Amino acid sequence: MDARWPILGLMLVARPVLGFLAALPLLGACASGVSGNDGDCNARIRYEGVIYQPHNALNETAPPGAELGAGDVVGCDEGASASKVDEVTVYALKNVPHSIAVKIRGSDWEGTYVGEGVPKSEWPTVLRRP
Repeated sequence: MDARWPILGLMLVARPVLGFLAALPLLGACASGVSGNDGDCNARIRYEGVIYQPHNALNETAPPGAELGAGDVVGCDEGASASKVDEVTVYALKNVPHSIAVKIRGSDWEGTYVGEGVPKSEWPTVLRRP
């Protein structure tokens, strides 16, 4: 047997282990700030005291309804007292009560937002991604 085999075997095992160990500090950086306030957060909308948030399962093509009025884009702070970041025009969605969801159009914050705490089971069909 060739004397190089033990060394080659060690290299085959050591290379992935060393790669994993080198990546650990990067993985730890992603996990820091467990509170969620230390990094980026999703835009949220406040309209008439209700906070609305984006959700991956929302149908972004749900048709807009009537203009409701001015709303605030709010920061990552908790609750209805979250700090205002920007102002937007809020629209209803057709066949969806604005207590459940709203739509923002024509701005950097464009999208469909659902009220915080509204369970998916209460979403009308038009809100659910096809």
